[in-house]
Amino acid sequence: MREPFPGVDMFSVQAYHWTAPYDNPVNLIKASFFCEGRLIGRSTNGFEEMLHQIARDHPKQIFILGSLFDTSRSFPPDPAPYDDHRDRLDMVLKAARTDFVELCPMP
Repeated sequence: MREPFPGVDMFSVQAYHWTAPYDNPVNLIKASFFCEGRLIGRSTNGFEEMLHQIARDHPKQIFILGSLFDTSRSFPPDPAPYDDHRDRLDMVLKAARTDFVELCPMP
């Protein structure tokens, strides 16, 4: 059996996920953010709390799973409500020395 992520123990990775409207997955105002299945906030407050947790806890790795979206519309291959703030996420990850385990978008 092949390891899906070589060298990564998936059960040790801090898991975040977000939900947003099916017809507008990039809408940060209507998004909700979760850590290990628990709601950590909505809208910009939820995104900020996720950044705060990463900065505070310095997890070795994180995984962020998105929600379903309307693939018949012209969204990017892997849309996220924080796309316009990705530089902030990257800054926090770098400062915390946290690796972001990302899945490749489906073709």
